[in-house]
Amino acid sequence: MMASAALSERSEEYRRTQVVPYLVTAVVHLVSSLPGLSPLYLVFSLVGFLYWTVKKKDELALLVLLLGSSFSYTSLNVWNNGVVPGLPFLLLGVSLLVTQVRITMAGVVITALCIVGLFALSVGNVFEVGISPVIVDLLVIASVPLAALRFRKLSEHQFFLVLSACALITLAKISIFAFGGIENPKLSTYTEAKFLDTLDELTGFFLVFALLLMSAPNRLRWVIIGLFGALVFHYISSDYWLGYYGIGSQTLLAIFVFFIFLLVRFPVGLVAIAGVMVFLIHLMTAPLDGAGDLKLQQLLSVLDILAGSNIALLPHSVHVRVAEITTFFDSAWWHQVFGGGLGGYINLSDDFPNYLGPDDYSEQQINSGKITTPHNLGYLMIKFGYSGLALALAFLVWIYRPARRMTALKFALYMTFGVFLILNLGYTLKISFLLGVLWVVIRNCYWLERVKLPQPDVDESTSRRKI
Repeated sequence: MMASAALSERSEEYRRTQVVPYLVTAVVHLVSSLPGLSPLYLVFSLVGFLYWTVKKKDELALLVLLLGSSFSYTSLNVWNNGVVPGLPFLLLGVSLLVTQVRITMAGVVITALCIVGLFALSVGNVFEVGISPVIVDLLVIASVPLAALRFRKLSEHQFFLVLSACALITLAKISIFAFGGIENPKLSTYTEAKFLDTLDELTGFFLVFALLLMSAPNRLRWVIIGLFGALVFHYISSDYWLGYYGIGSQTLLAIFVFFIFLLVRFPVGLVAIAGVMVFLIHLMTAPLDGAGDLKLQQLLSVLDILAGSNIALLPHSVHVRVAEITTFFDSAWWHQVFGGGLGGYINLSDDFPNYLGPDDYSEQQINSGKITTPHNLGYLMIKFGYSGLALALAFLVWIYRPARRMTALKFALYMTFGVFLILNLGYTLKISFLLGVLWVVIRNCYWLERVKLPQPDVDESTSRRKI
């Protein structure tokens, strides 16, 4: 009788401390996207982050931040609040005071020297492009160690728990809005190519994690399979393109990279990769069907054009990114080695498309001819040159060393996450924030190896116990 009462108490505490907070966060996040409720999640995430920080619940503090999108136009949040651009950076700083982080004199000196050094290398850019791009790049870089310091105690268990919740909520939101938001002008926009307000810079990785959850036995498995199946059914039975669901080229690339890393862990992986390459070569030589999916059309056209080395025929967004790289290659050797530093830029060249719009760069950048917000790999190379690229590759190797001893799913997950974040560095502050969190999780993996503690292979047990 006493054992039964104790079990009931533990079950009640589990629901109160684990299930309810996640459920409330999910409901508020979904409801805040409805017309007229856009400030709801901003208030909820601010209060929730500070509350869970005081309560020392790092996983819940991380969750309320991760669910916010930098691109949402129906739901305001920490990353897209319309008032304070550096609000996430400010929140991290305040939370460090609340958690009473011990700061050593050596740490202060090293940090100060790094900041002064970056500014010294970038002082010329202030006179060329102004102080604003320099400050933005400083926030992008400084958010990485600041987030790592804030979530220094986050365990891999908590990290996977948060990603599981984000994957489930993201799939639920896309599926619900796909069936209910088609004719709702508040939930979808544009008249020629409407899309739902489900775009998030981490959608690609959340969907990759959803694939992992579908592959491993856990309580969320059949729920996610059902949501994913409903989404696939809606896509097949409608004439909407993938972008309508907030699934862009970044998502397709993340899924592709995940499967590549997954295949290389199996003996037949190289054979499968070779088969994919043969299939891609076949697509490059096959005629394009004008009635196909837009994103697939772009992928096929990229493969076809790259085979002929004519970047002018690339799809516009890809053309812009390739032009950034080729323009960087034409710069001075010292700029290629060390980059332009904070606020670094390239000048518009003949490699760029004739038309550049607000989806590419700001009007000020286009008018001045100085591009300070390059995309993807271009950001890393233009800002920090080959030195920054070497540092990024070293970080991937650092991830690879503990990941190679994990199961194939976790290996592919960590490597994909590393590649995904590095290629999107500078996209938003949220990317830098997650890069710092990933650094903490990998560092903990090294610590577990040093003390020779048993490390779980996958998060199936985590999902069964906590979700």
